Amino acid sequence: MIEEVGFMRELALIATVLLTLAGCSCSVPASEGSSSGTTAQQRKADDLVERAAEYGLGGDLKRAVELLDQALQIDPRNVPAWTARATAVRKLGDYQRAIHDATRAIEIDPKFAGAYCQRAFAYQQSELDNRVERSFADANKAIQLDPTSSLSFILRGNARLEREEYREALADFTKAIQLNPRSYTAYGNRARAYSALGDVRKAREDVNKALSLNPPGEDKLSIEGLRKTLEDQP
Repeated sequence: MIEEVGFMRELALIATVLLTLAGCSCSVPASEGSSSGTTAQQRKADDLVERAAEYGLGGDLKRAVELLDQALQIDPRNVPAWTARATAVRKLGDYQRAIHDATRAIEIDPKFAGAYCQRAFAYQQSELDNRVERSFADANKAIQLDPTSSLSFILRGNARLEREEYREALADFTKAIQLNPRSYTAYGNRARAYSALGDVRKAREDVNKALSLNPPGEDKLSIEGLRKTLEDQP
């Protein structure tokens, strides 16, 4: 269970990066040949990314990808577009393409935390060799660049769970909760860490908290399954 941020929220945040991160350490680089980064072509590409976010809200991921394809044809150095497409194709189950797109974003701007976060997510959901170590490295880099991202701490915590580093995972999930107190994923996964450490009482508390936050669909089923497992423990 690692999904928690809605596609629209992820994509909309990426779509506004050009406006909100201007001048920051992870600002989006201007296209070659442009000193201002505000050419008509770039603005058109940015508009396409924003429209893709709208289709994401409606659940039409394929149309979102089509629009992001167009944006990248216009402006192949548009970091938010590469990162947004990585998000969309990951949600469609194409983890290799998601890794490629996030890697391209990183090549253009090595300080863009969102791209590392999405690549960590894709590695974690894939079946690639060394996926856990790769996911851990990318989540760690994302945290170094942006220590305010709850999702990055969740992803690093998940990697630590798989590495059986339960106390370190616990710390990551706790930090994720501090950053986003309504993260049912962070509570649910912290419950797994508590359970692995033998603290069933705290695990049950976190499971109940996670369910109180109304997780959707498969996430709810996963957390309910964990609660059933914990109920069977002394």
